[in-house]
Amino acid sequence: MLHDLVGTNQDGSAEIVRIFQDKSIFDYPKPVKLIKYLISKCTNRNAIVLDFFAGSGTTGQAVLEL
Repeated sequence: MLHDLVGTNQDGSAEIVRIFQDKSIFDYPKPVKLIKYLISKCTNRNAIVLDFFAGSGTTGQAVLEL
């Protein structure tokens, strides 16, 4: 199923708790799997990925993992 490939909001919340030990830091965290999926479908290996808000660092983590 698609949610296995890209994750869910619950996955994003679990990631935040794992990192910060506090779920209330971000209201709607996106799972790293989702951002990795989107980046891999929309860019090539040498692309520059800009994260305008950089709130939770999810995009940065996804880029590093890719």
